[in-house]
Amino acid sequence: MLNNKVIEIIGPPGVGKTTLYNYLCKTWSPLCNWTHLNALQTQKPEISDFNKWVFYKLKRIFKRKGTSTIPVEFGMRFIREHSELANFCWEYLADVYRDDIDKRFRLAYFLFSDFSKYQMIFENKYEMPCFLNEGLMQKSFFVDDEEYNLNAQIKQYISLIPLPYAVISIDIKNIDVIVERILNRKKVIASHFEKTDVDIRENISKWQATFTSITEQVQSKGVRVYKLDGEKPIQENVSYIKKELHIA
Repeated sequence: MLNNKVIEIIGPPGVGKTTLYNYLCKTWSPLCNWTHLNALQTQKPEISDFNKWVFYKLKRIFKRKGTSTIPVEFGMRFIREHSELANFCWEYLADVYRDDIDKRFRLAYFLFSDFSKYQMIFENKYEMPCFLNEGLMQKSFFVDDEEYNLNAQIKQYISLIPLPYAVISIDIKNIDVIVERILNRKKVIASHFEKTDVDIRENISKWQATFTSITEQVQSKGVRVYKLDGEKPIQENVSYIKKELHIA
């Protein structure tokens, strides 16, 4: 079943997902017919919830930024409502990373964070689409998996997750461009730490193969998939997305 609130941005590392998301966020205002996760996390509470309302007002007065942490309760509610998905993920991580407990729990941490983000979007009182950067479909544990039948595992996973209304898939055909971007990053992600150019190329190729499987499978279930070229100007890609999704 499609959820009309989630528009997820996916793609291999280094193709410009966060750049696209941040640019979209900068074009947003409360008058828009869409929203994004950052806005939901900092939205003004109802005055009936007086303590939260006062705290919100004080932060605005003193120009404090909103917290980026979503309360644990959101993730717990998601798990209760999607217990089969939660069990699949936990058993999958325990099996694939049985000899790497550090990585298993790091992946579980980020997975729970995604659960919390989705639940926050679901519980948003406004019936409008919400952009989410790297959600349930951006799962590195499938990229790392070398033991299982990848397509079969992805198929089962896709059958269990709440499907988004649309997916924005960003990629760059020339892997040299992606590798150069990754090597020039100030912040190195964990999967690329102390990796050679060859290792990074192999990792990107695996990401691309994984997303080919994911996008084909979600499209067959009626999810809209919009493919963007990460080498195109950011303004051009954002204009295209807004036009296709009829948002302003």
